[in-house]
Amino acid sequence: MRLGDNRCKGQVDEQGRQRSELEAFLSEVESKAKPVIEKLRGGHSLDDGERMDLASFIALGSGRTPDMVESVQAMNGQLVKRLGRAMFSDERSVLDTLMRDEDKVGRSRDELLEEARRVVQFIQSDAYEVNTDQQWALQMAVSTSAELAPILAERDWFVLHRDNPKKSFVTCDAPVALTRAGRVAQGMYRGVGFATPDALMVFPLTQSCVLAMQDFGGSLQHATIDTAKVRDTNLLMASRCQRFLIGRDSKLVESLAGEVQLGTSAWKPRMSIH
Repeated sequence: MRLGDNRCKGQVDEQGRQRSELEAFLSEVESKAKPVIEKLRGGHSLDDGERMDLASFIALGSGRTPDMVESVQAMNGQLVKRLGRAMFSDERSVLDTLMRDEDKVGRSRDELLEEARRVVQFIQSDAYEVNTDQQWALQMAVSTSAELAPILAERDWFVLHRDNPKKSFVTCDAPVALTRAGRVAQGMYRGVGFATPDALMVFPLTQSCVLAMQDFGGSLQHATIDTAKVRDTNLLMASRCQRFLIGRDSKLVESLAGEVQLGTSAWKPRMSIH
């Protein structure tokens, strides 16, 4: 299914509730992924269809986050401002536009020139904010991230299980961590993308296991990792968190939040226009 301008088109579910097309689509992807995650938790293999179902779920998980949606909003704001500065850079061209405006008939040239000056000064000052509709930004983020599914499905998959039932993995509101292999604790999104050959992607499946994806080969392996690596993985998730860090208990969450110093730095958009 492709998401287009009808993203808010109403649908009725089995309980008679009105739902948007986007909500219905996300729910369908999630329902297909759930049994696949259970299979991996149990140490089983997957067929090609199950692999793509989970890849689609993970791909959407990278886009339907506050971090990505707000990044899209911020990038759109930057684009609008850049276009504005280009379109309203010269008082004379703005004056010509105003003089052709039927609503300006009857006003003197000097009045319109003064208005043109104010318009140019305002636009060039950058002293305004562009508010981008959140639903539109969500649609753009989801539509873009959906294209990642084939790339993720082609990666080598490693399901990493904890070796101690007293330990658990956490997740957050940005559950797809992207970094370079060998640099798990730092440097995320710096010169690396989902299709980068040495990219490493980590996605928590349950409290007992996570999925790591790297290289290209389409293989699937299960492995057990020790307590130290569970901690490192949790720190990676915590460092990606924007608002919500979710764990088995408050002690674990507070420990991770303190170590990565959550809340001590201002959020910055993941993407920008230069």
